[in-house]
Amino acid sequence: MLAHLLASVLDKEHLFDNWRAPLIALAVGGFVIGVIGHLFRSKTLIVGGILLVFAAVLIFPIVLYVRGTP
Repeated sequence: MLAHLLASVLDKEHLFDNWRAPLIALAVGGFVIGVIGHLFRSKTLIVGGILLVFAAVLIFPIVLYVRGTP
C-alpha cells in the first residue's frame, strides 16, 4: 500500500514544475514581510507574513495536488 501511495505521489510531481518559482517567491515574500513586521513591531505584518508562508508551503501545494491536472 505504501508503494502504491508513493508511486501515486511521484506520478503527480509534474504538477509542481510550473509552480515552483511562484511558490518559492511567495514563501520568501512572506518571510520578508514577517521580518519587516518584527522590525516595526506590527502584528498585522507579522501575521500576514506567517499566512503567506503557510499558504506557499502547505495550502497551495495541497490544492495543486488535489486538483490533479494542470
